[in-house]
Amino acid sequence: MIQSLISSVRRHPTLLLALLLVITFIPFLGETLFNTKGEPREAIVAVSMIQSGDWILPVSNGDIPYKPPMLAWCIAILSFLNGFEINEYISRLPSALSMIGMTMVVYHYTRRSTGSTSTAITTALILASMFEVNRAATNCRVDMLLTAFMVIAIYRLALNQRVSARFIDLPSILLLSGAVLTKGPVGMVIPCAIVWIYLILNGNKLWRTTLSLAVTGIASLILPLLWYIAAYNQGGTEFLDLVIEENFGRMTGSMSYESHVNPWWYNLVTLVAGMLPYTLLLLALPFTTGRSRLTTAVIWDKWTKTSGFDRLMIISALFIFIFYCIPASKRSVYLLPMYPMMAYAVARYIYTLYNKRPAILKTYSAIIASLPVIVVIAVIAIKITGPFGHKSTLIATRGLVEYNPGIVGWVVILISLGMSYLTWKAIIRVPSPSASIKRAIVTTLTLYWVFSSFLQPAVLNLKSDLTVARQLETMYQHSELPQSWLGNELNRFYTINFYLDNRLTRIDTLQRQSGKLLVARRHIDSLRDTFGHKYDFSITHQFDHRSCDLRDEICIVNYKLINDTK
Repeated sequence: MIQSLISSVRRHPTLLLALLLVITFIPFLGETLFNTKGEPREAIVAVSMIQSGDWILPVSNGDIPYKPPMLAWCIAILSFLNGFEINEYISRLPSALSMIGMTMVVYHYTRRSTGSTSTAITTALILASMFEVNRAATNCRVDMLLTAFMVIAIYRLALNQRVSARFIDLPSILLLSGAVLTKGPVGMVIPCAIVWIYLILNGNKLWRTTLSLAVTGIASLILPLLWYIAAYNQGGTEFLDLVIEENFGRMTGSMSYESHVNPWWYNLVTLVAGMLPYTLLLLALPFTTGRSRLTTAVIWDKWTKTSGFDRLMIISALFIFIFYCIPASKRSVYLLPMYPMMAYAVARYIYTLYNKRPAILKTYSAIIASLPVIVVIAVIAIKITGPFGHKSTLIATRGLVEYNPGIVGWVVILISLGMSYLTWKAIIRVPSPSASIKRAIVTTLTLYWVFSSFLQPAVLNLKSDLTVARQLETMYQHSELPQSWLGNELNRFYTINFYLDNRLTRIDTLQRQSGKLLVARRHIDSLRDTFGHKYDFSITHQFDHRSCDLRDEICIVNYKLINDTK
């Protein structure tokens, strides 16, 4: 039966790809606790939707959402799988499903455009095993959902319009609407601009192409506009100011606060890091391109001989990179829509190396094949020697010592070691580098399995504020929780609030005669400077934990009116 199943999978590469993607992204989503402010900040919006019944502009911790509601809608809808309870697994599931869907679409269009199933499979597996993509696919953030909408829209609009006489395409309109409802108008602007450039350079009629994409873009704004109107009716000028700042202030650098301000070359650095481990393979690029001069004539000649699909990949990657070099705000995840194109470029590069430099492929495969063994030896050594280092290193090594991966974790580790053995076997015994590089790519996927099921939760779970939330629940079982106060900082106790089921309230001023506050240690002096003329303050408890959201120790502070003490 097992042999029959294996044979069936081999005969159906699409099934094999889908199976590998599901194993990579679905099983271990809930193993790692929330340990940064970004994930619970998005998840708590969905929690607020279910609790309040407000699916337009729910308020959590005193704030309206910073982003449109598509991710929160997806989380809230998927929560029916868990009895409408939202946890880490459900919160991350939309990103994982988006990644799987996008990768399957990339595989489909690559196979259709190149006529090569092998190239399509290789592209898809490389995409799934790039560091930045894998990270985004297992996080509760809007970035992977946005990327899936944008990338699928680019492929569908560009490749369908090139072979079809249809003026507009309803699925493309819905995809662009989804992108706008995920992050804002940029989700429509970038795909339409890329497709317009591509179609014009491929000889499509200027006015027809321009009008078609204009109609498509405008039509895709209808559904989001309905939400924006409804949200404005609820949020008023506060909502409008937030929309202007997030969509226009971020692009022009005129935000009221600095948000990820970086120079243009930051994008280059994050792209190089995000493409790991394939960046190692690209280090050999200078040794495979020859020494021919790249004059304008040579570049134009190469461009005219390039296939339509390759042109789309080049135009898309260049446009996205240049576009996100313009705003002052830059983050590595902004470049995520580039990665399918970069994965295709790496796949093409690998096939070039088959004939030109097979030794490079075998060397790279040997490096990847060594990693599972190195990881296992390192973990065993840490478990034997015990925790070491200072602060973050001490927490990480203590987590590795204390964490038990369970039966599933050990099975995953053994699978990764098994793929390491098969890769080494191909390197040594098979003359062609084809078998070794393919096994090296699958070995990379198994390393992510080890990372998601064992290494990541072991290292990061101790950093989560879950422990503080549980202590607060125990301390205040039958009384009101402390309110949170953060002065003028934009940060919030997102993680604690999530694990307290959205029961934490935030205040900006003191109006009661007495009460309790949850405060970061660095804010206590500011609290006394602001309200010390009216209130007495005393620290009643300090948690033995450094908050993952505020990166500071957390205290409970009692306050009481001075007149009330006399």
